[in-house]
Amino acid sequence: MGVFQQPVKLKTMRDHRNIYIECTHTFFVGGNNGIRRVARSIANCAKSASSPNLEIIPIIWGGLGFFRLNKELSEKPHTLQRIRNVLSFSAAFLLGKAYQVTPPLIRRPFTFLKRLICAKFQGQLHPELFYFLLGAISFPVRFVFGKSVPLAKGDIVVLIDSTWNSNRMLDYLFRMRFSHDIRVGVMIHDLFPLLMPEVCQEQTIEGFKHWFEQAVSITDFFLTNSHSTSDVLLSYLQQNALGMPQVYKVGSFKLGADIDHRRRKMKSSANADLIWNIEGIVLLAVGTIEPRKNYSILLEAFDILVKQGLPLSLLIVGKPGWKSDKVLQRIRTHLSSGNSLTYIADATDFDLEQAYDRANCLVCCSIAEGFGLPLVEGLLRGLPSIVSDIPPFREIGGENCMYFPPHSAEALAKCMKEWLNLYLKGKYRTKRLKWPNWEESTQLMTQTILQLAD
Repeated sequence: MGVFQQPVKLKTMRDHRNIYIECTHTFFVGGNNGIRRVARSIANCAKSASSPNLEIIPIIWGGLGFFRLNKELSEKPHTLQRIRNVLSFSAAFLLGKAYQVTPPLIRRPFTFLKRLICAKFQGQLHPELFYFLLGAISFPVRFVFGKSVPLAKGDIVVLIDSTWNSNRMLDYLFRMRFSHDIRVGVMIHDLFPLLMPEVCQEQTIEGFKHWFEQAVSITDFFLTNSHSTSDVLLSYLQQNALGMPQVYKVGSFKLGADIDHRRRKMKSSANADLIWNIEGIVLLAVGTIEPRKNYSILLEAFDILVKQGLPLSLLIVGKPGWKSDKVLQRIRTHLSSGNSLTYIADATDFDLEQAYDRANCLVCCSIAEGFGLPLVEGLLRGLPSIVSDIPPFREIGGENCMYFPPHSAEALAKCMKEWLNLYLKGKYRTKRLKWPNWEESTQLMTQTILQLAD
């Protein structure tokens, strides 16, 4: 399939070192939001961050071991993932059809069977089975996939991707850590499933809790995406005895913010025309539609200003998420929907770039964040930003933002109106933020990893 290539053989002397960056979930699932954008961007900059004595190598878990990638990660799902999706949807469709023709007397036990089978397809066991089948096929047929990555003494494996459903991989790393004397690092993007379970999916909470306890048992150090996340992590570790020593190795580095557009040709889309046809002064909100992003407050504040007849339009860019039915319904049935309110659920990197260019102001209403990549991307372009007053945004924005208490629509509306008045008078100016791009971010990550691992 041309996905993997032969691993580089280590020299007998340890004058050459490898840092392996695990990005399995992003490789198969694709996507351009959150953790997957981070994993993809870092993996695609690995070569530029490498040196003759230090190689940064993106790898994926194959069920029985790791494979080295030989091409850049894409937004699009991998072919194997698409096949998996087709099988899952086909099973659900066939079960639905079977339910329709099932006699009413036996529908109740059939419904239980349907839920059980669907859970097997969509639950946490399915990814493990998927990776295992991949490994079972690839290991005997090495000429198809290439050899596995040979971990050796002194190597460092860093988990930067979503690995909640990879218990076998963590078990494998636990064994290799002691048998081959490798170092293992885990990147923590946030601790919301542990600290704010009310804003998370039900299946995520228990899965993340189990994963976190397992990850703590194998890690030599933690990476985070901000000082704020490091502080939260250290506090949690110190308050919850999880088998770690009293001194925790935690380091953070700045994530890049160039939307990765230099690495591949971005294609135009119908969304781009939609974005540039928005009239008026455009407020932009970027992020998955889910409780933590606080879109209900944004919509309330927008309604307040619309009723006052102010020349504002709202552009929301973010895929539908969890616990978001009411907000999505409100967006789609809004009186201004299609006019002064525009929602794009399937934005590409190109669409996002166009949205930043078209917008006059960025609005980030999150009640909590691990980092805040849209804010960085907006400030990099000199975009005025109105944001909730939370530590990660203060860490990024400093004096370059206008802040409001995250649970008050009235305060947000007042802040937006104050900005608008200054903007119309030409008095509001924002300095462009100096921030590393993804190549520089990957280099910063590498330096932090070496300091923590040694």
